[in-house]
Amino acid sequence: MPKGTQSVDAKELACYFYEVIKRPVDNQIGRHIVSIKKLLNTYTKDEIKYAIKACSKNPPAGGIYSFGFISWAINEKNILAPYRKAKATEQAKQQMAKVTDFGKLPEASNSGSKLEKFGVKKEFNWDA
Repeated sequence: MPKGTQSVDAKELACYFYEVIKRPVDNQIGRHIVSIKKLLNTYTKDEIKYAIKACSKNPPAGGIYSFGFISWAINEKNILAPYRKAKATEQAKQQMAKVTDFGKLPEASNSGSKLEKFGVKKEFNWDA
C-alpha cells in the first residue's frame, strides 16, 4: 500500500473511530493515527473498521476513550475471527458460482428454423 494512501486511510479511520464512540475529536488524534498506521501494516482498512464497530457494540464498563483499546482487541481478543470467517464463506460462495454445471445438456430447439430453411415441412399432409 502506498504511504500516501495509508495516511489517508489512517485519518479516515481515526475520524470514524471518533464518530462511532460519539466523542469530540481531541488532542489524541495524532496518536490514534500513528496507531492506525501501524495496524494498517498488518490488517486491512475494512478489518479495522469492523473492529471499531464490534468494540463499540460491546464496550468496556468505562467506555472507550482511546484507540489503544481497539488495537488490544484486534491483537489479543481475536475480534476479527467472525469477520474473517464470513469473508472466507463469501469468497467460497463466489468461487462456487463461477463453476459451471457440466451435467446440464443444452435445451433442444423446437423452432424448426433449420427445417424451414431447407424447405422441409414440420407436418406431413396426408391428404395431398
